[in-house]
Amino acid sequence: MAELNFPEATEEQIKEGKGIGILSYIWWLCIIPLVSNKDNPFITYHARQGLFLAILQTILMIISGVLSSIAWGRYGYGGFHVCLGIFSWIFWLAVVASGILSILGIVNVSQGKFWKMPVLGNWAASLFKSKA
Repeated sequence: MAELNFPEATEEQIKEGKGIGILSYIWWLCIIPLVSNKDNPFITYHARQGLFLAILQTILMIISGVLSSIAWGRYGYGGFHVCLGIFSWIFWLAVVASGILSILGIVNVSQGKFWKMPVLGNWAASLFKSKA
């Protein structure tokens, strides 16, 4: 299992970062703490994870919407369309799962904890590795 490497932050930085850090996991509002508090490692860590989630959620919603519009459009309801409809629901369930990760992120920020998202945390860390 990979070792978790969290940035170091003082108790004051964590206390200061709880309020605005919550925005890190509210879809595209993650840009506010990312831009406004570059010197706080607690906020920056959570804002980067939130940005990863926002990008992922946007991509999943677009794919789900496109598949759904093709599947349930005016051109019929054959087997191909039903298959696309099922895939659109699968992508939508992935959006819901990422929303649950956002809620867990908000809970951890409000408790003043560094938290790595299950499954997606390593991807988020590697995406922003050069900026760590």
